[in-house]
Amino acid sequence: MTLDEVESHEQFEAYYAANNLHKIDEKIDDLTKIMKIIATRCDEEESKEDELAGLEELALQGYWRAS
Repeated sequence: MTLDEVESHEQFEAYYAANNLHKIDEKIDDLTKIMKIIATRCDEEESKEDELAGLEELALQGYWRAS
């Protein structure tokens, strides 16, 4: 399964399993690499779980596919 095929939050678990991603840091690294994200900005410090949730939301919006 590729990130292009993920269309809902529920499908992320299948995507992570198919790509052997188990730790939050691995998931964050994978999403930032595929979406070619260089940096993120946040006014408040966020947890790894919040960072992952934000990246998943961004992935679902699909804007990264145009780059």
